[in-house]
Amino acid sequence: MSSTAGVEDAAQANMRALAQKDSALTKMTKQLGSKSDSPELRERLRSTRESALQLAQETQTMFHRLSEDAESSGSGGSRQQGQARTRHTKLRKDFEAALKSFQSTASKSVQREKEAPGPSSGGRGGRAGGGEGSGGGGAGFWAR
Repeated sequence: MSSTAGVEDAAQANMRALAQKDSALTKMTKQLGSKSDSPELRERLRSTRESALQLAQETQTMFHRLSEDAESSGSGGSRQQGQARTRHTKLRKDFEAALKSFQSTASKSVQREKEAPGPSSGGRGGRAGGGEGSGGGGAGFWAR
């Protein structure tokens, strides 16, 4: 069971990290289109979405492992197995809630990123080229 406990702990840690990334994503999304908007912010936004997605995929794999462990342990020790199933069910529900929140936040951030003017080009979206060829550090001046 110690292996299972380790997987449960890792899944809980991943869910906490996912919630933190969700919060960070919300804060960064609110900065899009403001004076704080920059190519670096948009890159951090994309990077946060990608790392959160990877974290969610890793956590999903952990739940598959927990399910396999539960199935392979058979029907002996029913009280312990019942407790383990209850913990796994609660963990999975918590994960699904965290994932749903992240997916909503990520969707909003993508939409907002498309709608907010690019920080360096003065145009829409800010996806093409990241503004690197727009004359260096003067982007703040031209964005006014």
